[in-house]
Amino acid sequence: GAPAHFSDVEFRKPCVLSGTPARLQTELDPEPGQPNAFSFRITSCGYPGGDESVLHCTGKVRRLPAPPAAPRVDGLDRSRFTTARFGNRKAFYEQMTAVLGEYFQYGPHFQVIHGTLEDPRTKELLIDLRLGEGLWHDGRRAGYLFPPALLDGGLQSLLYYMMDCSDVSGVPRRMADLTVDRLPAAPRLVCHFVPPAAVGLHERGQLSLPPGEQPSGSLTLYDGATGERVAHLGSYLASFANPRQDVLARSGHVIRWQPKDRKS
Repeated sequence: GAPAHFSDVEFRKPCVLSGTPARLQTELDPEPGQPNAFSFRITSCGYPGGDESVLHCTGKVRRLPAPPAAPRVDGLDRSRFTTARFGNRKAFYEQMTAVLGEYFQYGPHFQVIHGTLEDPRTKELLIDLRLGEGLWHDGRRAGYLFPPALLDGGLQSLLYYMMDCSDVSGVPRRMADLTVDRLPAAPRLVCHFVPPAAVGLHERGQLSLPPGEQPSGSLTLYDGATGERVAHLGSYLASFANPRQDVLARSGHVIRWQPKDRKS
């Protein structure tokens, strides 16, 4: 439960869940000459005695002597956040399934976003994350210090503006400057998401993200019960692609835009 800082984390390969049992293993190696600092690898292999191990993630982590000084959620001016388009749990996950369902699927236990507020000027978000009491206690009994569903719920905020896009997929590549200050005291967090300076360009009424590796923004998680900062992610990068980007170029139809009152 000690605070920790992850300076660099790189995602190598996804861990695909199938009908074959697998063992997931985390290896820690001390960094020479750096007390409480480690490099780590996360691998998987078939169980028992399966194929060669697959490398999924690498990174560096350092234990901190105490949580860093950080403002509480009370320091945010909540008056600038208004109701968002996908403001409740049902609207958020229905839109995600409709637009991104081919690439991202979340079962009921990981549908933890229950409310969303948006600053119309900066496009920042305030997101209400809630975990069911039963799953919260089950996670504690299973030994989870930070419930995976709550942490993943914060990362789901990075998909919010992708739901304005069409035919766009994103693959996580790496993150940096992740600080875990303390463990949540209750199954509820408040997530403050700050998008990158330019989230994309609008083309023909739709948001078009530039292809390739792009920053996805930063986020801060606050304890819903105490208001203290729980974690902060400084940088998250993903690789975006649009497999249908050349559809117009290959189309046999001609699209011409003109004012509504002008005769063709």
